[in-house]
Amino acid sequence: MSTLVQELAKEVVAAFLAELDATARGALSGAQLERLELLVREAVSAGIHDAAERAENLARELRREAGSPEIEL
Repeated sequence: MSTLVQELAKEVVAAFLAELDATARGALSGAQLERLELLVREAVSAGIHDAAERAENLARELRREAGSPEIEL
C-alpha cells in the first residue's frame, strides 16, 4: 500500500483514539489498534481503486464521444 494510504490510516486511528476517554483507550490492545489501522487502510485503498476505475471509465466514455480510438493502458 502506498505511503499516502498508510498515513491516512494512521491519522484516522489517531483521531479515533483522541475521541476516547483514558479508560476506553486503555481497554484497546495493540493488536486491536493494528487491526483497526489495517481495516482503515483497506477501506481507503478500496475507495481509491473505485475512484480510479470510475475515472478510467469516464475517460473511455469521453474518448468514445469524441470519436477518438481507445487508448490501451
